[in-house]
Amino acid sequence: MRVILRYLSNISHVMFFSLYIIISGCGAGTLSLKHEPLPGGDNLLAAVPSARIKLLSFIDSREGHPGPELAGGIQRNVGGPVYDIMSERPVPEVVHEALKTELIRSGHKIVEDNEDFSVKGEIKTFWLRTEPAPDYVVLRAEAALLLEVINSGSGSSSILGPYNSMNMETRFIGSDDSSVSERILVKALGILMQKIGADSQFATALRKK
Repeated sequence: MRVILRYLSNISHVMFFSLYIIISGCGAGTLSLKHEPLPGGDNLLAAVPSARIKLLSFIDSREGHPGPELAGGIQRNVGGPVYDIMSERPVPEVVHEALKTELIRSGHKIVEDNEDFSVKGEIKTFWLRTEPAPDYVVLRAEAALLLEVINSGSGSSSILGPYNSMNMETRFIGSDDSSVSERILVKALGILMQKIGADSQFATALRKK
């Protein structure tokens, strides 16, 4: 009986250590977040004539007012403390650059003056969290962005969104992938940009009349 209990105790310690390694890998270091456009999907931004667009600064209005580089939190065990996930660059800058990339690849020009339209952004959500269990952990990334398009000619503006995206993965004990946090957040950002590009209202707001 003592042998069995010792064996079960050893298994428990191994599983806990494995979970610790997975979660540590998920949040170790600082994440390098850069938008990677996703293949497929409707890109209505490319269907409207090329416009001169001035991208204004994006506001970070995430719940709880986290620091601009804070991108989430991880738990290394059930009921344990939450550790910060940090981005190399401020989250508003990461999202701003992502939209800039999408507009350029859709044929539009990003300018500093003489613009046809100005675009403001408000980040409502950009966060990765973990949901640990005894033998696996769920990692969930969510992003939400509100946009305002201002027509420089007429002065009219359109509020669009919020656009929302979510991406998640389940990691089992024994798996080893130290880049999982970065990958999940980057894909959530890609899904967000894909939704914006497929929005007919955003495309219409960028159409010169």
